[in-house]
Amino acid sequence: PTRRSSDLVDTTGAGDGFIGCLLYHLSKDDIHASDLDGLSEQQLKSYLDMCNKFCSISVTKEGAIASYPSR
Repeated sequence: PTRRSSDLVDTTGAGDGFIGCLLYHLSKDDIHASDLDGLSEQQLKSYLDMCNKFCSISVTKEGAIASYPSR
């Protein structure tokens, strides 16, 4: 679902959560730094969409780690 700015509570940790989410998914798919140039636009978009969704949920709650969704 699309988040509105009125849903925003706290941006603490949002950037860290974005990078953590990206690294988690790259690791899960066994993608290494040397593989990044070979990612298709669709693969990259899929990773970035997941990270944006993760962060859009995390900013609706107070704090950093405590606001991160678990699934």
